[in-house]
Amino acid sequence: MINQSKRIEAAKAKRTSKMRTFRSNRSQQQRDAAREKDRIRKAEIRKAKGAEETSRDKNRIRQAEYRKAKGTQEVTREKDRIRKAESRKSKGTREAQKEISENCEQTKEDELLSDETVAKAKAEALKYLHRTQVGDTNRHQAHVCVVCDCYIIGTETVKRLNQKQLKVHEERLGVEKYKKFYNLRDVPDDLRNYYKLKGFPSMLLSPRSNKTNKGFSCCTTCHEGMRASNKDKKPPKLSIANGFVIGEFPRLTYTDDEGMEHEFDVESDLTDVMRALLAPTRTHGYVMAFTGGKHKSIMGHYQFFEMDQTKL
Repeated sequence: MINQSKRIEAAKAKRTSKMRTFRSNRSQQQRDAAREKDRIRKAEIRKAKGAEETSRDKNRIRQAEYRKAKGTQEVTREKDRIRKAESRKSKGTREAQKEISENCEQTKEDELLSDETVAKAKAEALKYLHRTQVGDTNRHQAHVCVVCDCYIIGTETVKRLNQKQLKVHEERLGVEKYKKFYNLRDVPDDLRNYYKLKGFPSMLLSPRSNKTNKGFSCCTTCHEGMRASNKDKKPPKLSIANGFVIGEFPRLTYTDDEGMEHEFDVESDLTDVMRALLAPTRTHGYVMAFTGGKHKSIMGHYQFFEMDQTKL
């Protein structure tokens, strides 16, 4: 009886131990599962929190971009406002300038038409008109430059060179230096006499120059080149001694088919083109072109044009 009781108690104790072990193992699994769930939940919370922060960052960036765009629009509107203001100001300035210009033109027109201005203009015109008058006589002589033999026309200033100033350049404007430079044996008498001025037998000067008690007439360009400091330099650019010993066409007479003698009128019988073609010394650039052949007459054309000697 006693042994049976002990066996029953031992079985109960064994069953109790198994139950405790089972419960202990089950509790450990449940705890591990609970911890895994908690870890997953926390991870999801962190992920949700990160997504929320990302969303906030995007929203913050979007708001910053919106503020920037709004600022750019405001800057654009401000620039447009300033441009419109400047345009209105410029328009007002142009209108004011136009009004001032019209007033000035009207004033100038009134001044030009005033009796005082007209009288002054007449006096100025008479001064230029009578500056070719020879002394107190009724004779007039055109002003010709003594150095380059060119007319001094219009309102161009007439300079003067006296005998002393010309003598300083005797060698520079001399015939011998001209012949040496251009390798000439001699200058024909007719051509030499055309540029022989009384008192200057060895120089190439224009006898057509107007002379007063102040000296011979001279153009501004040659007057600048005739300074004493230039006596050892080349002759003035347009001077006779600088290759412009051209002369004029001689007076010729001819007999027609009926035996009548006539004088050749250079002014009416020769055109400018023909003169340029016949001149032995050419002061212009020229082009000649000819065509012809067997049993054909030679035909062609001739062109001449102004050129700058300094650029050749």
